[in-house]
Amino acid sequence: MSMGVDRQGNLFRTLKKDVENNYGFLVSGLELILNSAKVFDVSSILHVDIPQELNALKGGIDETVFYTILLSNANTYIG
Repeated sequence: MSMGVDRQGNLFRTLKKDVENNYGFLVSGLELILNSAKVFDVSSILHVDIPQELNALKGGIDETVFYTILLSNANTYIG
């Protein structure tokens, strides 16, 4: 349970059932995403397997951004 005061100065409370009724679809959607997500080991990517255009970006952007672009590029070809 959480409680607070709204902008008009009225006390309000939020119970577990309120959250479940109002946001249950969101929670179940997040659970679905987490259950179907796969961890990818970036150390298994060989330097020669990376497209030349992406290799040119490697030193100029953050590593996490680089690997996000790389995985997105790979998903384009996989389908």
